[in-house]
Amino acid sequence: MTDIGLWNIAAEHPGRTALITPEEREIGYGELAAEADRLGRGWQAMGLEPGDSVVLLLPNGPELLAAYFAALQTGLYVVTVNWHLVGAEIAYILGDSGAKAFLAHERFAAAATDAADRAELDEHRRFAVGEVPGFRPLAELGGGGGGGPPPPPPPAGGRGGGPGGPGRGPRGPRAPPRPARTCAPRARRCSTPPAPPAGPRASAGR
Repeated sequence: MTDIGLWNIAAEHPGRTALITPEEREIGYGELAAEADRLGRGWQAMGLEPGDSVVLLLPNGPELLAAYFAALQTGLYVVTVNWHLVGAEIAYILGDSGAKAFLAHERFAAAATDAADRAELDEHRRFAVGEVPGFRPLAELGGGGGGGPPPPPPPAGGRGGGPGGPGRGPRGPRAPPRPARTCAPRARRCSTPPAPPAGPRASAGR
């Protein structure tokens, strides 16, 4: 998955500015890609597999982007949460999505803690940008491994349980992730690979 735009540009122009934070700090493509690689390695070390979900309660910023790209390259689903929601509503999302990891910003500490407690999410699956009671610092995720991208994820499937995987309640089948848009450096347009053919449709009996 490292052939998409972020990693292409990071390899050729690591110092090129990818984004500017509200504090006016410039972050290059190389730094952003390295952070995405670190988070991806951390999630794999936690045992997350393709098709698992991570829930993000984050403002727009480098952490949100890094988490998104980390999930993209490791085959995970990203569930972004509106930070106007209260703890009980976020807890429902955590449970319904079968979240295997929860990332929250200290700006939303009260709602994040309440939600994680209500959803009975293990503390080792809670990560915080800043200080959130009961959450581990996001810097710990993937911090013990070496550099470089995480290994390619194994094929999904074969884990047992319902459509959402083992230990999850009955849910409808998820649509497969959309193919990544491929952007060559300096290209004006991005191309999207054709979607795989749809499976046979079930016809209603008469």
